[in-house]
Amino acid sequence: MQPLFSAWLIDPYLESVYPIELTDSLSDISRWVGTVEIGFFLHQPSGDRAIMNGDVLTQPPLPPGWQWRETGAVYYGRALWIHVNKTGELMSPELTRYWLVGQLEFIGFRELAEYDTELSDDDDEDWNQFLDEQD
Repeated sequence: MQPLFSAWLIDPYLESVYPIELTDSLSDISRWVGTVEIGFFLHQPSGDRAIMNGDVLTQPPLPPGWQWRETGAVYYGRALWIHVNKTGELMSPELTRYWLVGQLEFIGFRELAEYDTELSDDDDEDWNQFLDEQD
């Protein structure tokens, strides 16, 4: 059995951020975010980041969204907030739930055209690209 670690689940359906336990298996991560097409977003200097559906914008109807206050970027669907160490291992986040909740605002169901959806350069990073950068 793979080791469990804690993560924060950003859940725009319930408009809440709450703790969960998961493994680093793709099937476990996919179960929480609803797809195997995952992407890493919102990279923080601490190593924390969000794992979410990397193809959500191509699969209408859009799920409820949330906005990252610092940049104004809008994201759709559930996300896992985790920490990735220098060797690429998924771990419990270093940043607190209190900090994370202060960084986002739930916006419910919105049309894509209502927001600027330009993604930053690191928002299309996938797992293999991340591991390549660690070498």
